[in-house]
Amino acid sequence: MSYSILHKRMLQSCAKEKWLDNEILQPDNHEQACERWGILGPASPRLPGMVRRAVLKFWQPCANRRIMEIMLSKQTRGGMIADSMGLGKTWEAIGVIGASALDRAGTK
Repeated sequence: MSYSILHKRMLQSCAKEKWLDNEILQPDNHEQACERWGILGPASPRLPGMVRRAVLKFWQPCANRRIMEIMLSKQTRGGMIADSMGLGKTWEAIGVIGASALDRAGTK
């Protein structure tokens, strides 16, 4: 592979990385997100009702918070959780469903 092609691909990769690192796309306020979900220990985040050995991944409280923001936005009509296998999509969905139920009940 020639140097110019390699250099071009490297620049394209850097541009994609810069786009993905956009703070708007990557909300990162773990403590605030945990508080929103009623999670008492941000160091070991667990949703109410989770089995004792299950713990949320560090990004999941923020992801759930963002999903709820998207759901409540008038500009969107839906979304999709498309993480790779084993990253906790089920717990994210359960958290969003639980938060939606609490919001409808007026308890959060």
